[in-house]
Amino acid sequence: MGVLRGWKIAISGLPAMQNTARPDPNTFHERICRWIKLRIAMLPHTIILEPLQDCFLSGILGCCAVLILLPSSPTYIFYYFIFHLIYWISCDYTLIHLVQNGPLPFSFAQFLFVWLYREILSFPIWCRALLNPNIKWRKGSFRLRWGGRIAQPARSPKKFSSC
Repeated sequence: MGVLRGWKIAISGLPAMQNTARPDPNTFHERICRWIKLRIAMLPHTIILEPLQDCFLSGILGCCAVLILLPSSPTYIFYYFIFHLIYWISCDYTLIHLVQNGPLPFSFAQFLFVWLYREILSFPIWCRALLNPNIKWRKGSFRLRWGGRIAQPARSPKKFSSC
């Protein structure tokens, strides 16, 4: 239908510049928390599937599989996990290099530090998002319901962060 009207689809060669003006860890955690909450509310099966796509958890599950498949050689678990990490890091580095369309504005050591920081904290951030359905976005506070519906205003719990 769109082709008949002369519409075309184009993909930008530039990365999306949608990050916040304050690039600090707290702002990053709040943004990731909001996205996790929205995905969980829209697609409840992501409660189970989303943590499985993280590097460390999938590596641990892979180690369990290696232990079951090769019970006589537990040292393979160590080799598997190291290979898993190196492969995952190299894929992420290659991907960011391709998306950036040029030289990266940081060194590999900086990338590795930030990558480890993000991967280590991904499961705790996911748990925090799951335990607190309230979302603080801009100047409003919302309570997310199943199906992505929101209710306003929401009382934010005092013990949890307001991500």
